[in-house]
Amino acid sequence: PPPRADPPPPADAGCGVIFVGNLIPRKNVHRLIRAVQALPHVRLDLYGNDATDPRYTRRLRRMIAGGGLGERVTIHGRVSDETLAAAYRHADLLAAPSAYEGFGIVYLEALSQGVPVIAGRRGGAAEIVTSADAGALVSPRVGPIVRAIRRVCGNGERRGDRRRTAWQRSRAFPDWTETMSGAAHFLEEIVRRCRDG
Repeated sequence: PPPRADPPPPADAGCGVIFVGNLIPRKNVHRLIRAVQALPHVRLDLYGNDATDPRYTRRLRRMIAGGGLGERVTIHGRVSDETLAAAYRHADLLAAPSAYEGFGIVYLEALSQGVPVIAGRRGGAAEIVTSADAGALVSPRVGPIVRAIRRVCGNGERRGDRRRTAWQRSRAFPDWTETMSGAAHFLEEIVRRCRDG
């Protein structure tokens, strides 16, 4: 008989996940780290201010060290715009499963770079993540985060489709130039009306 083929790689093989935001409890980074611990072929890079809540950051570092995740989870802290842009280029997924988020500009930032997102259900993310290929909305618990990462990263053949869908979704929202232009016009109109009495 022919030799047995090696088993296929796990669905989450080689998935690069990034988090962008302040390291604070509301952002749910501790549960994201626990989720990654359950997914042995996923790596996680955390970008953002790690000095906002030093006690929480120390807790995260202990989780990483105690869970043997030093090779797969890295806290980068604040980085330059260029470094962050490179992180988006290489990421398969942005995971920011906050317990609550207002509008969540980071979700649009990721989508505009063609990176699907996993976001918490509560808050503004529901207005942004409306397609399964653009990512997933989750309850901010470990199990749902694990399942969402597996689903979004699981089919490598669809990576290009997901990136296209993510980018297209971002086009439904104004960019910074359009937003600031509208704000400037609004303020100029107020000044004009005040001057005209």
